[in-house]
Amino acid sequence: MAKPRLTHFICVPIVTSASRPPLEAGLERLRNEIAHRPQLAGLDNAVRPIGVLHLTLGVMSLTQPDRVDAAIRKLKDLDLASMLRQADSSATSAVPSREPQDRDRSDEVVIGREKAGPSRHTQSSKDGTAIYVSFEATSSMHDPKKTSILYTDPVDKSGRLYNFCNSIKSAFEADGLLVDENRALKLHVTILNTIYGCKITAKKDQDAMELRNTSLGPNVKGHARGRREPAKFDARELLEAMNEQMLVKGQYRLQKLALCKMGAEKIRDEKGNVVDERYEEIAVRDLPV
Repeated sequence: MAKPRLTHFICVPIVTSASRPPLEAGLERLRNEIAHRPQLAGLDNAVRPIGVLHLTLGVMSLTQPDRVDAAIRKLKDLDLASMLRQADSSATSAVPSREPQDRDRSDEVVIGREKAGPSRHTQSSKDGTAIYVSFEATSSMHDPKKTSILYTDPVDKSGRLYNFCNSIKSAFEADGLLVDENRALKLHVTILNTIYGCKITAKKDQDAMELRNTSLGPNVKGHARGRREPAKFDARELLEAMNEQMLVKGQYRLQKLALCKMGAEKIRDEKGNVVDERYEEIAVRDLPV
């Protein structure tokens, strides 16, 4: 059975006027660490643009206008204040030190820094309601010896974020608006993905096709049978260097919930150079403050 075409997603954007400068600094440090390693030459092309950083809560296949309208109505009808109060109530009881992990991501790894999880006790946010997060560790979504994705996850000292986001995800699921991914919610921000910004060429072999990124160093490659796959690289040394300090210093308020179209739009300067990317937000709700 063919997979549905993904058209939209519900997310919490993390870039605000306050968080943009430190996030940009964190991504620039990642690019610099890559540049210092000849074996990762060109991998800086896979670092995600600042404007697309977000926490995905669920993906959608809304191929008809009435389905898009239904998703917009659902977003507008959510009682976010009540959902946040419920998340606050849930956070007063003991919670796992980490979010639930799905089987497909059981091998994700942090090197050089202890991976943080939700607090086991409720700590008041700066204004009592708003959720503030920090982004500390850089992690690999797969075995760091052969990975294609690096990410950072949000650290919420109040312990409310995961339950709040999961309740939003469940509300859209109840109306049949999300594609069933058959896995638990995994809150993370992708900061590097080799499927983006990497040109792949196929080389015929007797049994398989070797996919090698034409812009990356010789140690970055992948294998597939006649199809495109993300280039893989050894991230162990890079992760060790990145986790010598926090990716982003400080805590920043999450400000909105957005329904976005798949496919980031390129932002160009007056000379036509791409300076950023962003997803089109077709509906937005402000988060409680």
